[in-house]
Amino acid sequence: MLEEEIARLKEELAKRPRTHHGPPPPPPPPPPPPPGSLKIPTTGGPETLFASVRAALKHTPVPVEAPINPPPNKRQGQPAVGIPPDKMLAFLKEMKSVKLRKVSLGGSAAPPAANASFSGLPVT
Repeated sequence: MLEEEIARLKEELAKRPRTHHGPPPPPPPPPPPPPGSLKIPTTGGPETLFASVRAALKHTPVPVEAPINPPPNKRQGQPAVGIPPDKMLAFLKEMKSVKLRKVSLGGSAAPPAANASFSGLPVT
C-alpha cells in the first residue's frame, strides 16, 4: 500500500511542468546617450583636449554630512544650581576678590585631611 502511494506521487510529480525559481535576470543596460550630446574635439593639443573634457564633466553638489557628535539637548535659560542669579553674581565677585589662605589643624606639619571641616575642629 505504501509502495503504491509512492509510485502514484512520483507519477504526479513527473506530470507537473518543471519551473526554475532562480534569481531574476539582470536589468537591461541603460540606453546609449543620444548622438551629439557629448562632443569632444580630438584635434588640437593636449591642453585643448583636457579643457574640453573638463568642461563636459558634470558638477556634483557638495554632499551634506551628518554631524559627528550631534549637539546635546541643552536646558537653555535655566541655572544648573537652584541659586538666584543675583546671589550667584555676588558669590562669583567675592570669589574673584577674596584671597584664599592656607588652613592648618594646629601644630601638625602634615597636610590637612580632606574632610577637616567635618572632624569637629574649628577651621581657621
